[in-house]
Amino acid sequence: MNEKEPDVRLRAKASDTVVAIEIKATRSEWTLKQLEEALVDQLCGRYLRAANGKHGILLLVHQDERKWKEADTGTFLSFQDVVARLTAIAAKISSERNDSPQPVVCVLDVSAC
Repeated sequence: MNEKEPDVRLRAKASDTVVAIEIKATRSEWTLKQLEEALVDQLCGRYLRAANGKHGILLLVHQDERKWKEADTGTFLSFQDVVARLTAIAAKISSERNDSPQPVVCVLDVSAC
């Protein structure tokens, strides 16, 4: 996760606003902690710092059914639980200050393909 640029960067011509999109495929061995770091440290901490680039998307590509282990409790979370957890973190970040990063968690579900 040492990338210096998001996977996709969209720019609106009319306003010069930039939206960064960081893509994480859930079939890979991403841990819950790594997904949280991708949202907080990578997307918000690195990519959403510019004045015209406060908006971003963590796009989770759901490929196969799997579970994520929560380090603190040892309980296993479903994909829906992980999305809910990351969405809550994103909402907290968005509401901290007027100039806070504005991340959103989105899902592309290709698990039925």
